[in-house]
Amino acid sequence: MVTSSDTSWTPPEQGLLTLVVWSDIQPRGGGTFVAADSVPVVARYLAAHPEGVLPTEFPTKALIAECSQFVEATGRVGDVFLLHPYVLHAKSQNHLGVPRLITNPPVHLKEPMNFNRPDPADYSPVELAVLRGLGVDRLDFRPAAPRAAVVPKRVARQQRMLEEEKARLAATFGVVGSRLTVRRPSVSPLEGALHFRRRALVSVEARSSDTIQTFR
Repeated sequence: MVTSSDTSWTPPEQGLLTLVVWSDIQPRGGGTFVAADSVPVVARYLAAHPEGVLPTEFPTKALIAECSQFVEATGRVGDVFLLHPYVLHAKSQNHLGVPRLITNPPVHLKEPMNFNRPDPADYSPVELAVLRGLGVDRLDFRPAAPRAAVVPKRVARQQRMLEEEKARLAATFGVVGSRLTVRRPSVSPLEGALHFRRRALVSVEARSSDTIQTFR
C-alpha cells in the first residue's frame, strides 16, 4: 500500500515473502518465526496510513502484540515457504546449536496491488487476503504520497563490504573493472615446482631429525 508517482514503476512492490531452506531445520533449531494471523493487522495499519511509513517507523512490536498465532518455520533441505508480504516474521534462537541456512529473496510485482478491480475474479490471492483481512469486498485505496526508494541498512552495509573487498583485491592482485588480473610470478613454473619440492624435502628431513632426537 505504498504508491508510486513514477510511471516506470520503480522500485517494485513486494509480492511474496519467501523462505528458502538450504539445510534441515528442526524445531527449536533457529527457524524463522512467523505471525500467521498478522495479515489483517498489517493491512488495517497500512490502510489507515495512506501517506506511507518508513521501515524505521513501522510499529512492529505494537502490531505483534495484536497477533496470537505464531509458527516456527521448520523444514528439510529444498523446502520453500511462500508467505504473504504482510506476514510479520523474525528470527528465533537456535537452541540446538546446529548451523542452519535460510535465505529470503523477495518476489516483486510487475504493478502495484489493486484493491478496486472492476472484475473481482481478477484479484490476486495476495490482494484477496488483504481485502478479507479488512472485511471488505473492495477498497478504493489512494496513496497520499509518492513512492520513495529506501535502502535498508543491511543492504548498505553489504554494499560497503563489497566495495572494501574490491579495493582489497585491487591492491593485492590488480582488478580492472570486473576482471581480475593476477600478477605473474617472477620465476617460471618449473623453477617454482623445484623450489616447492626442495622446501618439502627440507621440511621432511627436519621432522625426521626431530623424531630421531626424540627417541634417542
